[in-house]
This record gives sequence, C-alpha cells and structure tokens, in this order.
Amino acid sequence: EEVESVNAVVGETNDGFLNDIRTCAVRPFDVFLAIEEGLSDPRLWEPEAAPSVRERTRELQPLIDEALGRPGGVVVVTGAGVSAESGIRTYRGDNGLWTTDGQDAMMKATAAFFLAEPRRSWEWYLARRIEARAAAPNDAHHAIAEMGELLAGRFTLVAQNIDRLHPRAGSKAEDTIELHGHLEGMRCVDGCSGIWPIPDAFDAWSESDELDNDHVRLLVCPLCGAHSRPHVLWFDEFYDEENYGFGTAQRAVANATLCITAGT
Repeated sequence: EEVESVNAVVGETNDGFLNDIRTCAVRPFDVFLAIEEGLSDPRLWEPEAAPSVRERTRELQPLIDEALGRPGGVVVVTGAGVSAESGIRTYRGDNGLWTTDGQDAMMKATAAFFLAEPRRSWEWYLARRIEARAAAPNDAHHAIAEMGELLAGRFTLVAQNIDRLHPRAGSKAEDTIELHGHLEGMRCVDGCSGIWPIPDAFDAWSESDELDNDHVRLLVCPLCGAHSRPHVLWFDEFYDEENYGFGTAQRAVANATLCITAGT
C-alpha cells in the first residue's frame, strides 16, 4: 500500500517506479525510509523538503574546514563499494561473491582451503586477478587520489580492496595501506620476508584454466624456493604489521582530525 501511495505522488511512467525516483527531485533514500516507517505525508515528496547532495555537501563544508584547520591527519578508509562502479563484484551486495557463490566463495578465502587445496586456491585468485586487471578505476578512485595530492603530508588511504585500482588511479604507495593485501603479489609460505610480483606468465590466465606442474614451479619463493601463497588476508587469519600495515593504520586513524569511510 505504501508503495502504491508513493507511486501516486511520484508518478508512474513506462520506465518504471525506480527510474521515476531517479529522475525526480525526491531522493531514493527518503522514499524507502518513508515506506519502511509507514509514512504517507505527501509533503515528504516536495522537492524543497529533500536537500540535494550539493546542499548536503555545503552543510558539511564548515565541519570539514574546521577539521582541516586542526593538526592531525586525514584518513580515507575504502571498501568493496568503491570498486563496484568499476565492475568489481562486492561481497554481500547484489551479484556479490558471497551472495551468488555462498559458502563456496567464503571457503576459498581461507588459509585452511589453501593448505588443503593449494592449486584450486591459486586458480581462484588468479582468476580474480584477471578480473581486477580488466576493470578501470572510477571517479571515486580518482577523487581519492586527488585528495592525496591536495593533502600531501597529512593524508593516508587505508584500502581494504585487493584489486589495486587505487594505485592505478594515482594514489601514492607511501600514502596507502593495503589492509587486506592485493591480487598482484605473492609471498613465501615458510615466512621469508618480502612480497613478490606474480609472474607475467599468468597475465593471460582465464577462469577456466587449471594449474599444471610448470605453473606450480613459477609460484615459488625467489629466496628459498618454497611454495608461495597469494598476498591476501584470509578470513581465518589475523591482521599484522609486517604484511598488512595494521599498526600503521590504527595509528593513522587514532591521530586523524578527519576520517572518511567510503564503500564499507
């Protein structure tokens, strides 16, 4: 009933209800909030009652200016939602890895799976690497990179995504903490220090490919010859400083005058 009420106010067209919301002055969030709370006051749908994103930004500007006027850093924490517009699947959203693949995807993102099925684990991550390489940074990645330039010396990016779209957009390595690792690296299973690039031989990998013995011989530690693993944080592992910069990220947030979260 509430949906019909909103339809009557917004106006149904052949393009459908959702498209109507996108093209009118009403913000979708206000509409769905009204449905959820059972509200039906038509004044909610008047354009002047729904501040635009630009107006909301103006409201935030004094707070941002005040924060930037104080000592301390600026931290941006990003998650899967930032890369969604680039075509990288999120985890829990529509068509997300966990949503569509369920327990199978969650199982593959564990150290336990790697220990039991190292070839299958590598095959899954190599396929995700190719998917990330096929994507392009979007406006959010570029805007965050520009923030890093404007706030040089006091800016830190804490990226949870492993797709490496932030550095491709121009975010500097010295300002970026890749909290969950990234798809372009591998490291020794026996603990040798260092993160090594995945060999170029895997640049043409596809989701249907399978590792053979020649492939396995390429995925080894260049220092000791032991097997390597993807440089990603798995669900059954803990953050640390050496591999993921966890302590550095904590200090950056603790000392920040302004912290922005996006897509997480």
